Amino acid sequence: MKATGIVGVFAVVLACSSNGVDCPQPCPQNQICQGGSCVCEASEPDICNGTCTSLATDAQNCGQCGATCDGTCVGGQCVITLVAATESGGALGGIAVDATSVYWADLGAQSVRKIPKTGGSITTLASNQASMGKSLTIGGSSIFWSRCDDTSTIAAGVPIAGGAVFTIAAVSGTTCGVAVVGTPGDLWVAEDANAATMGIISDRTLPYNGVFSILAGQQEHVLGLAINPLRAFWTTNTAVRSASRTGTPNVKTLVAGASTSTLGAIAADANNVYWMGQSTLYTVPVNGGTARAVPGPTSARALVLDGSRLYFGSDYGIGYVDLSTEETVTLVPMNGVAGLALDSTSIYWTNANGVVSVLLKP
Repeated sequence: MKATGIVGVFAVVLACSSNGVDCPQPCPQNQICQGGSCVCEASEPDICNGTCTSLATDAQNCGQCGATCDGTCVGGQCVITLVAATESGGALGGIAVDATSVYWADLGAQSVRKIPKTGGSITTLASNQASMGKSLTIGGSSIFWSRCDDTSTIAAGVPIAGGAVFTIAAVSGTTCGVAVVGTPGDLWVAEDANAATMGIISDRTLPYNGVFSILAGQQEHVLGLAINPLRAFWTTNTAVRSASRTGTPNVKTLVAGASTSTLGAIAADANNVYWMGQSTLYTVPVNGGTARAVPGPTSARALVLDGSRLYFGSDYGIGYVDLSTEETVTLVPMNGVAGLALDSTSIYWTNANGVVSVLLKP
């Protein structure tokens, strides 16, 4: 009798839909009758085990029924927060990963920090690093970051295991470095400076020995820097150029007059270079040719290649472009992505709100 009473309540309360068409039987507790059928409400449009939910936000059914998330379910993806905004100094910059740790530039706290990939205590590797740029990169046993100040320092480094910070000096005048480390061990630094010698310099024998060579001077304002096994590539405010990583620099202009971006995002593989133009993603063969637009993000601040996928961090979220189909997939909708890094299983990023996050690759 008790069960019959409950059914009766449902029948009275839920049997009539908003358009006057009754459902043939009472709707489950979290469904509504609409057009003669029981349906879930728009805020919870999915059904798992007979219960309405949202696969986009439900931590117990994140992306699919039964997929639990120990972090926050965002757009059907399980996002783990490694560093909360309350643990940082504010805006964050570049990010890098190795086998065990995540490293990032804390612009607000003027420091370089690391945390185990599994979470835990934060270690500060370098303090009092005012005017840090957006770049952070690992080379050998050290981590390097860019600087933007009015001295001759355009980049700095510190041993990953801890120790004294060392500076990388190049030219006098206001500089802003963008650093990238290659394999087996060459450090490239791009100067975006108000000086006649701004350009690309390199120390090809890490660990850093204090000697740099200017490989490509007079490069307008260098915005982004990337490497492939043979060459380094960079964007300026008027062109995309490259230089050899060994022997004679052999500087080439790949694209002249290109709509290069003030964001400076660039990536390269063995065959192609990709960069973020003014609201358009472009590509050109590594040896030059005709640049073309690629369907993708409109404001990427970071680009990282991973096989046939070009991952991006943009003003609107984390995602990737499938280069085989040129389909764009947004994984996590969010604002203010600052830096992006990958390992074999996961995507790591920083944002302007002071948060370091991680997501498993799809």
